[in-house]
Amino acid sequence: MKKLLILSAMCMAMTAQATVLRVSNVTNSGAPYTTIPAAIDAAVNGDTIMVDGSPVAYNEQTGTTGSLDINVRVVLMGPGYLLTQNGVQSNGDLTAEISRNIKISEGAAGTIIQGVNLSGTEIDIQVPNVVITRCKVDGSLYIATGATNCVLHQNLFTGLVGRSSYTTYTAYNAQITNNIFMHVNNNSSGILRGFNESTIAYNTFTKAKDSGSGGNSVLLSQMTGCTIEHNVLFSTEQTLDNNTMADNYWGGNESPYQDCITDLEVRDANTGGIGNELMGRGAFNGDDPYVISGIPAGPVIQDITVPATVEQGGTLNVTVKLGIQR
Repeated sequence: MKKLLILSAMCMAMTAQATVLRVSNVTNSGAPYTTIPAAIDAAVNGDTIMVDGSPVAYNEQTGTTGSLDINVRVVLMGPGYLLTQNGVQSNGDLTAEISRNIKISEGAAGTIIQGVNLSGTEIDIQVPNVVITRCKVDGSLYIATGATNCVLHQNLFTGLVGRSSYTTYTAYNAQITNNIFMHVNNNSSGILRGFNESTIAYNTFTKAKDSGSGGNSVLLSQMTGCTIEHNVLFSTEQTLDNNTMADNYWGGNESPYQDCITDLEVRDANTGGIGNELMGRGAFNGDDPYVISGIPAGPVIQDITVPATVEQGGTLNVTVKLGIQR
């Protein structure tokens, strides 16, 4: 499970001597940066970029690339997702949604993204040791072959993870743990696909068929040398050669999660007529279970007070209230 690896990477990034760069696209917020690209340009390795919740998505691109390029090792942190839908109150009820495609490229190895709603079409990871945790990921997420040791932990995925039949996007030594996969459409090439020598454990796949056609989805494909264990998969049992598979629950096509639209509903449906068959399996089990609404670990800005005026030559006293999340 390598829980210590995940926690150590996150703690090192947030406790080292680093600058916190606050971003808000809300008018008169008082944040030093109004766009994420501007904060990335100002950041150096190890800095934390804290993105405020907003009623408007962050959609700025880097230069003329068409995407948001992260090329420096940072912690990119938002307040979580589905806060209103789950009845969670943290930093108000606004999420930080990034609707632009994201590319994590040279210079950004070791980057951590947490507590953000990534709604762009693609998230392209090209460098090693990237951690995506406690995010809602609505686009397809790709991990390049050279991007080893990446971690996908405690996320809510509504798109595909991994590229089908792309030899340059076959990930090695990844950890895919305690995620919820809520992809609803048929996909014959797999919902989670293209991983080698990776750990795939304690994940919950909530839907196994397209409600329109009624056909089965292929959940896992193109896996080699992986350890696949303690997952909940509502699909016909698959046989994946050259992998180690143990203690997975295959629920066929009848899923108690069929109508769930939030992670809170997925959690509550765990007891929906299955009895004890899910005990010890799925996203809400293991050493580091899924966290509702993706509230990020570490410091979260709960309140900030900035004086409306300051006398010439006076001192600007800013009060910041931080909360610490597990």
